[in-house]
Amino acid sequence: MHVAGVRFRLLNGPGSCIIEFGALSMRTTGALMNLSQDIHSLTDFRRKTPEFLRQLKKTGHPVVLTINGKAELVVQDAASYQRLFEPAERLETVQAVKESLNSADRGEGRLMDDVFDALEKDFSGSKARK
Repeated sequence: MHVAGVRFRLLNGPGSCIIEFGALSMRTTGALMNLSQDIHSLTDFRRKTPEFLRQLKKTGHPVVLTINGKAELVVQDAASYQRLFEPAERLETVQAVKESLNSADRGEGRLMDDVFDALEKDFSGSKARK
């Protein structure tokens, strides 16, 4: 599957996949969405909200809600929603480190000793003015 620069590949059957963002990738394991349990009408959700809340917390899977047969909303428990961001944040950090290393390889930036010398000079100069 390909979505705007993101590729998904299933590994060894259901429950495992690799998600690739350009040169970066992450592996996920666990049950994937169960179409027979995770897609419902909004009307059904409204009628059985407590039941759905139990299912959301138990499975951690999002529920797709349909209106007139068309997927319109996704409902997810807060803990599962938060877990979605953790790998993305790690990927952003890895990407930033890679970009910094590439920048250093190109000779961009300043040497650490030069930066500390400049900071020390600025600090001692501002201290003398007081």
